[in-house]
Amino acid sequence: MKNYKLKIINYKLDNRGMVALLTVIIVSATALLMAFSASMLGLGEMDMGYTSQKGQESLSFVNGCAEESLRQLQLNANWPGGTLNLMGGSCIISVFSNGNNRVLTVSGTIDNFTKKLQILASVNNGMVSTTSWQEQEN
Repeated sequence: MKNYKLKIINYKLDNRGMVALLTVIIVSATALLMAFSASMLGLGEMDMGYTSQKGQESLSFVNGCAEESLRQLQLNANWPGGTLNLMGGSCIISVFSNGNNRVLTVSGTIDNFTKKLQILASVNNGMVSTTSWQEQEN
């Protein structure tokens, strides 16, 4: 049997590798946090853009309903209002009469977004003229 001598090598501990590893971990965590924050901001901006777009679509929709209600008043000065279903949305139109003056309240909803208008108009001999056209709070 042979005797094998175990050779013990005296290694000196070197902390440089540990510091480099810790630096890489800190820099990576910071970069990951910055990327996550940027993606969250991007998602928030996309949501705000979508809401703004749908708000503009619903405003255009309710304006179209208001134009149709004025046309109905031109055809029939005693038109009482009602409900219009157009392009996947619906409008509720109420007409308040005071002599030749009319107050129209038009509320339009499309894709769960609602806009409301109040229109002041007058009807004379089949002619409809508007004096005010304002968006109202829902």
